[in-house]
Amino acid sequence: PLAAASTPSGLTVDFLGGAEPALGVRRRPSFGWVVPPCAGSKDAMQTAYSLAVYRDGEPGTPLWRSGRVQSNASVGVLYAGPALRPGAAYEWTVQTWSGSSCASAASARATFVTALGAFRPSAKWIGVGEQDATFNLLRRVVAAPAGARRVLGFITAQNTDACMLFNYKLFINGTLASAGPGRGEAPVAGGDGVYRSLPYITLDLTEHFSAGGPTVIALQTMQFGANAPAVLMQVDVFSSSGGAEPAQSWVTEASSAWRVLDADPWLRPNNQVDAAGIPGWDGRDERRCPGARARSAGSTRIEFTDARKEPVGWRSDPLFDDRGWKDAVEIQSAALRPTELTPRMAGAAVEILSPIEPVRVAPVPNASRPNDSAFFLDFGKEIQGGLILTVTGGSAGQVVSFRSGELCTPIIDGRSSSCVAVDQDWQWIFNWTLREGEQTIEQHQYQEWRYLSVVFEGSAPEHWSVS
Repeated sequence: PLAAASTPSGLTVDFLGGAEPALGVRRRPSFGWVVPPCAGSKDAMQTAYSLAVYRDGEPGTPLWRSGRVQSNASVGVLYAGPALRPGAAYEWTVQTWSGSSCASAASARATFVTALGAFRPSAKWIGVGEQDATFNLLRRVVAAPAGARRVLGFITAQNTDACMLFNYKLFINGTLASAGPGRGEAPVAGGDGVYRSLPYITLDLTEHFSAGGPTVIALQTMQFGANAPAVLMQVDVFSSSGGAEPAQSWVTEASSAWRVLDADPWLRPNNQVDAAGIPGWDGRDERRCPGARARSAGSTRIEFTDARKEPVGWRSDPLFDDRGWKDAVEIQSAALRPTELTPRMAGAAVEILSPIEPVRVAPVPNASRPNDSAFFLDFGKEIQGGLILTVTGGSAGQVVSFRSGELCTPIIDGRSSSCVAVDQDWQWIFNWTLREGEQTIEQHQYQEWRYLSVVFEGSAPEHWSVS
């Protein structure tokens, strides 16, 4: 008899795979896998399969076993067992046969998490509650149990602006865990303004809570228009001792458990900037994005950060002094219709990567500002993401100017290696103000660029980097 050379691989659930687990799948999902070849053969045509689905962390009897099914299907194979719980994790394996005598071993278990049917009734849209506060900070310190079997999160935020690239950032003990919803998940020109206007994202936060003990859940949100920023979140902790129901749940609620701050003095210090006053402004962005002149922060939808006003430690320190903050309030508006909440089926709204470094950093002359330090950066590829500026030995009040774009000049012999100036910047022009000493400044609102101009007012710090 021929033996399979390996087990089935490339397991997917609702066509989600690669990263573990598959997040936010249907309660009657479909399965897919790559059929392994038989030993001594380059090819293998599957003739039968067997699926088994288990409750998360329960190695014994499966919740459902398909039995041996005579079929060559290895894509879109529907689950046919007992109803799966919403917002719960499961594991599954598959075994295949090719012909009558070539059987694979069962695959390694893969995990999937079903979409949430509805947020807990106690979960509320919350924020600072001030209509003119574009940026909100929210934080809560929880007592996380050590060794939880799994921690699942479900989160959404307003994204009613067609040009908003991201609304919220979620940090656990200072580490970025999620961001979204993204552009394309908000009402867009020609759309009905309803479908996925409030998509929620399913998260596996287990690794972020693995240490246990006092844990900071921190959210940074923003919003344009008449409504105050609002975020809705539920975090469920499943015990290592088992059980279908979460042992603990933390939700956003209007209470003293969540502390909030209007962050405009930090991220929007010059909130009266009018885009029409910027050299080269042609009004295109305002026609494409209604209300664009009421900028969130400066020239485009980028914050003019003043690092001197950052509440340092707010997202990472359990002992952070929040006495100047307020209790969270419930945000109520016509834009927040819970019936429109839709599971986002494509996984996380943003892929969190290691910082991408520029491939070329070159000092350039600056005729208009000869006493300043100017640099041209080429990242080697088009990026949609946020800038991170790291400075050692910063001087309080020193201004750093940025201009980012997709093209550069001059192009000589079709090459960009001689570029010294950013072109096609789409008005991504903004300033950040440093505080004293060592610091890291991150963008909230993401942008698109390959080339970047960085100008330090006066002499550049001895050590700095942009990624």
